[in-house]
Amino acid sequence: MKDFSFWIISILGSLASIISLIWGIGKYLHNRRLKYQNPFDNLSKIREKEIRRIVGQIRSGQSSAIIGVFEQEKTAILAALNDQEYSDKADRLIFSDLDISSLDVDCDPEKFWKQALKPLKVNIEKQRQDDFWLRRLRWLLRRNVSPQVAKAYKECQNNQFEEFYLKELFKQLKKDNRQLVLMIDRFDLLLQRKNLKRTHFLGNLREIASCYPSSLNLVITLSMLLQQFHQKNKELNPGGSPYFNFIDANQVSLAVLSEAEIDKLLQQSERKLTNEACDFIKNAAGGHPYLLRVATNVWWNAYDDDNKKNKVKNATKEFSNRISNLLDEILQYCSKNTCKAFLSLMQKREISGFVNELKELTKQGLIIENNGVWQIHPSIFSSLLAEKAMQKLRESINGGM
Repeated sequence: MKDFSFWIISILGSLASIISLIWGIGKYLHNRRLKYQNPFDNLSKIREKEIRRIVGQIRSGQSSAIIGVFEQEKTAILAALNDQEYSDKADRLIFSDLDISSLDVDCDPEKFWKQALKPLKVNIEKQRQDDFWLRRLRWLLRRNVSPQVAKAYKECQNNQFEEFYLKELFKQLKKDNRQLVLMIDRFDLLLQRKNLKRTHFLGNLREIASCYPSSLNLVITLSMLLQQFHQKNKELNPGGSPYFNFIDANQVSLAVLSEAEIDKLLQQSERKLTNEACDFIKNAAGGHPYLLRVATNVWWNAYDDDNKKNKVKNATKEFSNRISNLLDEILQYCSKNTCKAFLSLMQKREISGFVNELKELTKQGLIIENNGVWQIHPSIFSSLLAEKAMQKLRESINGGM
């Protein structure tokens, strides 16, 4: 009996050890692999103030321009606009999103408008599939577009979306009290589409969208100020007003976050961040939400690495690798004088002649003034501007941007 009891106790002891070992391994793997919510993941939530402003402009029938250096932030804002509260306007709005980078290089106005008006086409086709009573109910509730709008769209389609028929379509939309909210991402790239960079197309787009209130509201994203965009297009309309100056007053710039805003978001992190971690994240990112997200991720990677002694060094290296291509993208859309100002600042040369350019770079959060001294911000950008980047910058200046 004693032998049997001893045998049972031994088995139970072994089982307990095995269970404890399995639990320990599971906990270790869980801690290593657990995907924490990055406090900077929800870019649209972080940009709530800017989104509210754009929503107000949409509700009042105005067009908007979102200005920022990081594509991810601008795209996140566009994606969030469809889900906002528009009160009594909600059923009157038709949202359409269009990324210029997705269009063929030889895209012409017909292809552009065919893509831009696709949600309206889907809406019309869906109505045709409804039975009589459902169509009647939706019409009484003013949910369906009118037969006149459907007819005008068909005329547009049959005539390759020519100017006359487009104007008629938007007139009918206005009579129907509808608004097409056309969200155009990477609007800068329009300059690279030769069939769209034309007086006829741009003038037509302006004429339809600039009416107030208009049945076409543009929400465009740019990596440059609208004034710079106008400058690059001035040869198309040398004697007239810039095509999109009617949006000048509605530019929404994505400025850097304040230190208080950053600290609040860091405190909301699901995974505890030490003072050392917070210092690294803030110093690396310089207040840009997208860079803050990248910096937080690379810190966690470095912290989870076996070599914790060099976590700051490892995190800095990984962060540099991840954003090394960003400078090329940013400088691509800078004006010639802005590039000169940036280059002069890096080389510690005279910059007093670049007052407007310094203001622009400051607004974009790429430089800061500290006790009367201008500095590139975040500082890690300075170290990334190695020989290759410097050469490219010089070439862009000499080539005349």
